[in-house]
Amino acid sequence: MKAIVVEKPGTVVLKEIAEPEPAPDEVLLRPKFGGICGTDVHILEGNFLGKYPVIPCHEFSAVVLGTGASVTNLAVGDSVVVDPNIRCGRCPRCLNGEINLCEHYEAVGVTRPGGYAELVCVPAKNVHSFQGISYSAAAFAEPMACVLYGQSRLNIEPRARVLVWGAGAIGLLHLQICSRLRGAEVVVVDKDSKRLELASRLGAKEVVLSDESTTQALKKLEPSGWDIAIEATGSVPVLNQAFRSLRRGGQALVFGVYPREIDLSVPAFDVFLNDWTIRGSFTYRNEFAQAIRILSSGLIDAGALVDLQISIEQVPETLQRLAKHEKLGKVHVSLGS
Repeated sequence: MKAIVVEKPGTVVLKEIAEPEPAPDEVLLRPKFGGICGTDVHILEGNFLGKYPVIPCHEFSAVVLGTGASVTNLAVGDSVVVDPNIRCGRCPRCLNGEINLCEHYEAVGVTRPGGYAELVCVPAKNVHSFQGISYSAAAFAEPMACVLYGQSRLNIEPRARVLVWGAGAIGLLHLQICSRLRGAEVVVVDKDSKRLELASRLGAKEVVLSDESTTQALKKLEPSGWDIAIEATGSVPVLNQAFRSLRRGGQALVFGVYPREIDLSVPAFDVFLNDWTIRGSFTYRNEFAQAIRILSSGLIDAGALVDLQISIEQVPETLQRLAKHEKLGKVHVSLGS
């Protein structure tokens, strides 16, 4: 079968490999749509938690082709989406309910074969059926679950003033969940005017272009600062700006994935003086099923988030382009008919 394989840092190829066979507790899937995530790019760059070679893609929908002997909750032909995070359930973090911090963390598409392949085997307990939405929309379940968990770390009251930094797919998911589910008033900042136009269409109260006048524009909109700032770009300089946009007593969600070697430089005295609440957010805990329900409800416009659709043959070149920091937006890979 065909599969995308990251053989070592910097090397990604499309190659023929052996077809997998499901274990008794696994299902055999034919992936349908997969989203390229920053994690896939980090894998190519050598910044991830597993071993090479690896088949990436942890955001994907699929159809069930076969089931292991002990699987009873899924059937051939089911439309499904994969929760990629595999938790041990036995370590101190899992036993304390902090399953996103599992000490023996594994993930489909990160530490074990993922969705950029004609076939993949996945533990049945990590596979969820869905109905009423497209395979492309269903592939947003994993990033949606991450967004839901991140926002659960905050106290977002109706009409809260929320500033989202970044109008990529993740920032626009934050926008839609904050405004449509939680009743917040959301302003979005980005350096791409077209992304800001989309943010306006998806419900942003205001949009602000990121340039030399950003600070002044934000000060004019909210002189005392925002209740909540959500950083969704992965840029440490932008994160520092996000802190400076908060009101006293405000909350910050550090949501982006940042380079390991760059330190945050927010003054400790400012954190003390302003009584800020600062939250990190790593994957999710029990939000995956809720993400599917929200997507299936039609509350969120997932289709608007896809900027580019490609074939599996185009994945190596596209990953290399993204690793060179080319801006392509949210890329979805069509993986099967």
